[in-house]
Order: sequence, then structure tokens, then C-alpha cells
Amino acid sequence: MAEVIKLSEERVESFDHDSTAIHAVAPVVEAIRGIVPAQKHLTLLDVGGGNGTFLDTMLQAMSETSGTLIEMSQAMAEKNSRSDRKTIVCANFLDWAAKTAQGSKRFDVIFFNFVLHHFVGKHRDESIRLQSQALEAAKSVLADGGLIVVYEIHYNGLFHDELPSKLIHALSSSNVLAPLTKLMGANTAGYGVCFHSESYWRGLFGQFGLRVVDEHLIEKGSFAGIKPHIHKIVLNIATMNYKIHFLQVEGLS
Repeated sequence: MAEVIKLSEERVESFDHDSTAIHAVAPVVEAIRGIVPAQKHLTLLDVGGGNGTFLDTMLQAMSETSGTLIEMSQAMAEKNSRSDRKTIVCANFLDWAAKTAQGSKRFDVIFFNFVLHHFVGKHRDESIRLQSQALEAAKSVLADGGLIVVYEIHYNGLFHDELPSKLIHALSSSNVLAPLTKLMGANTAGYGVCFHSESYWRGLFGQFGLRVVDEHLIEKGSFAGIKPHIHKIVLNIATMNYKIHFLQVEGLS
């Protein structure tokens, strides 16, 4: 199995804020209650949940739930608030899921909020394999009739759907260009990040027997301002959007 490249703790600090996916809670709660079979108690799993603000808000919004947060960064895991309904695990999700799948513990809803594009290896092909393994791992610990929620930023290319993704990965993973890409706003400069077009994600979901049962568009990229406009031209971006996909295993809805 390829190794997930882990951001330095210093770089991870840039993700320590209270706004991560909080705006997604309302549509996510609505979708969960409309899709997941009604029962007294739901178990939630937040992969790469950072400081826990999203999961905390979900637990507040849905009193009939308990949650587990998986986070690779020790510093971020320690920033989480504690509660009787919340379990915090500092671990590599792929390793943790492999062990958990051997037992009986399963989750009704699994979240990947702005996380799958951070499953990166030394090369883009490795990154895609890691993303695929993450989806497989989620399936292995998903309860029957459960839901996988993927919130991603889609970069759709002008001349080829995946061209922006390839360019972003090449630029962000280059150590030589790291000072420039960091100046341009990439907090993963020198480490790499692997975005995709919306059509690519849909194809990847389908490869692993996951069908989109619902989705919610949060917003479309406007590219207002000089720097965003330069990004759009240089990276061959036709459109960009922030969208949540709700996935279920084929035949098990």
C-alpha cells in the first residue's frame, strides 16, 4: 500500500478554524434523515475531521447520534472537544479501517469533508490509488443501507476535464515551485493535492459500486479578483464548484 504523504504539523495549523464544512451541516442533516433508514441511534464517522467542529455541530443537530473522528495529526486531534457521544482517534484512516473491518463495528454515515483530495502519494497515480483505497475502506466499515458523504471542490477543465487536476497536482507537489505556489495561496505547496473534475469523481465512485443517491451544490466558483482569474487561465479551469455527494452501495439501499 502506498504511503499517504502527511502534512507537517506547522502546515496543518492552517486548517485549524471553525468554519470547515459547518455550512454543510443543514443540507447534510436533511439528506441523512431522508435517506438513511429511521432508527433510534445513528453512528457517524468523520474521516480527517481536524479540530472536530463539523462533527460537534452534527452531534448537536442530531441528538440521536454518536460519532467517531479519525485524524492523523496529533495536534489537531488534541484540539477536539470531548463528550460522551464522541470518540477521537489519532490514526491513519486506511490502517484504522483495515483493523476495524475485522470486527463488528459499522457506521451509518461516513464523512469525507474536503479530505479525499488530501489522500496524496509521491505521484498522481499513487494519489488516485490512495483515494480509491479510502473509498474501499469506507465501504468496509459502512453499515447496510448506510451513507458515504463526499464534499469536494470540483475543477472542471476547459479543454479536458482532468487537465486542471493534473496541473494543480504537478504544481503543488513540486518542491522547486513550492515558494511560488505557497505565495499563490496553496497551503499544500511542496506536498501536493489531488483534486478532480466532477465527472472523474462520479466515475471513481461507480468503479467501487457507489451510486450517487443525492447531491447538494453549495456554491459555484466566481473567480472574482485578479489572482483567482489568473488561476482560472493558467490552470485551464472552465468551471469550479463546491458540491456534496451522498453515496450508497449499489443494491444495498
